[in-house]
Amino acid sequence: MGRKEKEAWWLGSDCGQEEHHFVLLDSAGEIRLSRRVAYRRTEVDSLLMEALEKAGGHPVRMAVEGTRSMGMALVLWAENLGVEIWQAPGLALNRYREVEGQPVKTDERDAYLLARMGLVKAKRCRPAMKATDPELNLYRLGRFRERLVHERTRAYNQLRAILVEVCPDYLSTPGMCQPTSATTLAVLSRWPGLEGLERAKVPSITECVRKASRGRFGEALARLLRRVAATIAWPKSLRFIATFEMTHCVEIIRRINELVAHIEQLMAQEVNTHPRGAAFLSVPGHGLVTTATLLGEWGPLARVAREAGCATYGGVTPTSRQSGKGRDRARRSGNVNKRVLNALYKGALASLRVSEIDQAYFQRKRLDYAGHPSPHIAALLALARQRHKLLYRLFHSGELYDPERVKQSTRERREHIPSLGATPVGRRPPSVAPKAPL
Repeated sequence: MGRKEKEAWWLGSDCGQEEHHFVLLDSAGEIRLSRRVAYRRTEVDSLLMEALEKAGGHPVRMAVEGTRSMGMALVLWAENLGVEIWQAPGLALNRYREVEGQPVKTDERDAYLLARMGLVKAKRCRPAMKATDPELNLYRLGRFRERLVHERTRAYNQLRAILVEVCPDYLSTPGMCQPTSATTLAVLSRWPGLEGLERAKVPSITECVRKASRGRFGEALARLLRRVAATIAWPKSLRFIATFEMTHCVEIIRRINELVAHIEQLMAQEVNTHPRGAAFLSVPGHGLVTTATLLGEWGPLARVAREAGCATYGGVTPTSRQSGKGRDRARRSGNVNKRVLNALYKGALASLRVSEIDQAYFQRKRLDYAGHPSPHIAALLALARQRHKLLYRLFHSGELYDPERVKQSTRERREHIPSLGATPVGRRPPSVAPKAPL
């Protein structure tokens, strides 16, 4: 008979910006080490080596809340020393805290609960996902781009509010360009705060407008801008301050636009480097940002988890939380990556304009959800769920999207399952016959 494998010891780690707290549990659940150390490599390596020595040949597994953000460096240091990394999501830790009981929330108690979750094999405590270099790069680029887009939106809102105060006619006059358009930014860059625009020559305004709008607008908009700028009646000193505010907003927007364009170039390089980048780009409705989000946020999990678990992580499988005879509607699980859900939703929405297969499926689902309060939203989520199955297969096979193969698969399923298009039980029959399958 082979030698029996030694049971693992568990090391829980509560991560902080300056300090980490570690608790080591043996296979019987006894605390063998509990210490707070500074978040420096020498301190952390010293504690990890001490934990390995105390284990005395037993494998050591470390449970953390996240492998990115503050705990990313800790995970890399621990892996270099041969420590296996397990991850427990924050929501699962909160639920486990309710079960175990925690009168006072402390770093030591959190570290103990993380180690305890691994020891008792709690349901949500699993081996950490292994991300490749392109996936980590896409993760960081995607998060950075998201923050920049939020900052740009805030700057646009500030610019719009200032324009409403200084020149109300700019927004209320029919035919004017939007404050968020490239034309408005070009005009405000040429004439900061719209000062001097009412005295500018029409050909000069027309040239600026045509360059910014790529020929969409011309002399008519130029004359309109000149007439609107003449309605401003603010005092000179007060208008100087408003001009300074608008110039600041315009500079922020221009700088963010340059950064976003540069980030998207880097994302394109990483997507081309990823072995599944071409496969995801071939799916109708997928662009660069959607593909980069899925590869960076969803890809590491899809490599190790089943399709149903990945769908729950992406938020396209609402779960029911009702008990007894309650009639609460199904809702999203708490442990959902909203960025993945947003990418799947936008991909499904964009596919309705370019894919006949997705259009037919969406229309059939709208008829199936005829009694739903929002049938179009439910049908779109159903389409996102169906596309998620396709993405999961493409991720593991590496094949490109083939619409003819999808049509053939749909025909074969309908031949073997004649009731596939039947009205679900409990829903009223549709008043309009569904479209014929492709």
